[in-house]
Amino acid sequence: MRRKPIRASRRAIWETEKIVADMNKLEQAARVSMSGFQEAEPQPAPRSSRLSLRLGAVALLAAVALTAVWQLF
Repeated sequence: MRRKPIRASRRAIWETEKIVADMNKLEQAARVSMSGFQEAEPQPAPRSSRLSLRLGAVALLAAVALTAVWQLF
């Protein structure tokens, strides 16, 4: 069985990082465009949203790690 090059997994990681960066830019642009409609004092995020964000980040990292391992074998 031939091994696939590691470069493919690095590319997948790079693409994931690019998508996250693009999402951050879009989120910031949305905040700027909506700044006139928001309250002066932003409300803190609820704990459940922080927890789901952490779970999403862990799931994304696990998917990237599994992809990298799969590319090695």
